[in-house]
This record gives sequence, C-alpha cells and structure tokens, in this order.
Amino acid sequence: MRQAAKTNWHHHALTLDLRGFRTLGPGLKVRPDNLRGGVGAERKRLRALGLSAHAAVAGLAQLDTPTERRARALWDGAGPAAQYTRLAGAVPKSVARAIA
Repeated sequence: MRQAAKTNWHHHALTLDLRGFRTLGPGLKVRPDNLRGGVGAERKRLRALGLSAHAAVAGLAQLDTPTERRARALWDGAGPAAQYTRLAGAVPKSVARAIA
C-alpha cells in the first residue's frame, strides 16, 4: 500500500473512532443514532472530518436479536451514567471548598 493510501486509511479510521463508531463485523462500523440531526447530520460531520468519500453512511434497523445484543454490548451505558452521578455529586463539594 502506498504511503498516501495508508495516511488516508488512518485518517478514515481515526474519524470513525473519534465519532464513537465500533466494529460490529468485518467492514461494518456502527454507533447509536443518538446525536442531534440523526444520520444525515452525522454523515455531514463525518465527511467534514475526513471520512472517505467511498464509505457509505446509513441508518441500520431491524437487526436480528443476537446481532442487536452484540451491537448494544459495544457501548457501556452504565459506566458513563455512574461516572456522571459521581461527578455531579462532587461539584457542590468542590464549590464549597473553593468558596471557603
């Protein structure tokens, strides 16, 4: 593979990683459709960040049950929620220390 192609591939992969995409299967990167503007807006953001013009960006629906379970398992929903709760509780304490 030529250096330019390697650089483009790296940029493409980095763009998907930065936007929260995970690998569901060979050649298939997915992320929850929970961003403002839905798939169309995300497509524009991805292209602006350097996603390959050859990459298809589309919504995915009606997965079979095992595949949907695998897709949902790619993201830890409980971890960020617990961290948010912990940090939200720490803010008043931090403010109180700063004022004292």
